Amino acid sequence: METIGIVTTWFNRGAAFVSKNFLDALKQDYIVEIYARGGEKYEQDDPMWNLPNVTWGKRCHNGVPTYIDWRDFKKWIYLKKPKFILFNEQQSWDIILRLKRSNIIIGAYIDYYTPTTVPFFNLYDFLICNTKRHMSVFGNHRQAFYFPWGTNIDLYKPSNLKKDDQITFFHSCGMSPYRKGTDLVITAFTRIKDPNIKLVIHTQVPLKSFFSDKKQLENKNITVIEKTVIPPGLYQLGDIYLYPSRLDGIGLTIAEALASGLPVITSDNGPMNEFVINEWNGYLIKIDHFHRRSDDYYWDECECNIDDLQRIIENIMIKKREIPMLKQNARKFAENYLDWGKNSRGLLEIFQKINKMPYDKELLLKVASFEYSKYPQILIKYAEEKAENIIRSI
Repeated sequence: METIGIVTTWFNRGAAFVSKNFLDALKQDYIVEIYARGGEKYEQDDPMWNLPNVTWGKRCHNGVPTYIDWRDFKKWIYLKKPKFILFNEQQSWDIILRLKRSNIIIGAYIDYYTPTTVPFFNLYDFLICNTKRHMSVFGNHRQAFYFPWGTNIDLYKPSNLKKDDQITFFHSCGMSPYRKGTDLVITAFTRIKDPNIKLVIHTQVPLKSFFSDKKQLENKNITVIEKTVIPPGLYQLGDIYLYPSRLDGIGLTIAEALASGLPVITSDNGPMNEFVINEWNGYLIKIDHFHRRSDDYYWDECECNIDDLQRIIENIMIKKREIPMLKQNARKFAENYLDWGKNSRGLLEIFQKINKMPYDKELLLKVASFEYSKYPQILIKYAEEKAENIIRSI
């Protein structure tokens, strides 16, 4: 059997669960090896993550996001001999430059890019785009594939947990409260005086460090759960999922919530609105304005209209009787479009058809110039000389 290597962060967070889903889908036909990229965190004490096919990469503290130590990585390549390597959320180009002259077919799971770096993705032999929005940017790549996302609908499923008369809104912010609009959720919620409304927030980081007005978190109808929770998470605690996200690569929790039978209230902006049919399996919040991120990410952040978010929540409370139908529709959407067992078959087909593509030396030099000018700590003399050394070293 041929070997596929996946380079990824590897602990309890969304990106790692994406990689884990890839692992589960591909291991049917391939040997799959994980290179756990050093950086944010390791989970070597957790049997869910510390698997026999996982290599824990060397941790690098040079200030370069997702940087990979070449010697350590080269050793992994020598031992595992992958035919393909799929990079998940790889921002540092150094490792791609080093691999380009090898015989390994390299691909990217599309997540982070800027107007400057979009052309750089032609260094990859193939791209996997899991949303229409990503595909709209990379559709001209010679081997770009639109691969609709999904989730495990047998793991994430409606709960039979008995509820009281209250309507519970659930919000998960993981490790990114600001990006996922947690402040908007709390502000809108504290405006509503209905005693039968409840909010549960799940976070992996302390919320108090993100909010100047900490009194908002003292609302007796707001419950904050601060811990890491393994799948299927805490969706069973809610009736409706609140997710006024400012920016997302995919919005993984939207798919999980829908599969769990929770209608989703989210931003009327891509890719979030690719999953919600307004007033059928959830509600779309009007956008007030867009603004550029300081890191020049390709897509602007959106800011939901707080009054519209409040209006939607209050309207749901008025029309409580419609919630069971919204829940049914949420699950129906997941069964029809988000079943990972069905969608993942397309992933196997992708690896059966992709080929090694010729590289553009001029582009390689351009990317090298960009990378080593931005991060001089990995520069050796001059960018062009560094790139030439890389070419000769493989």
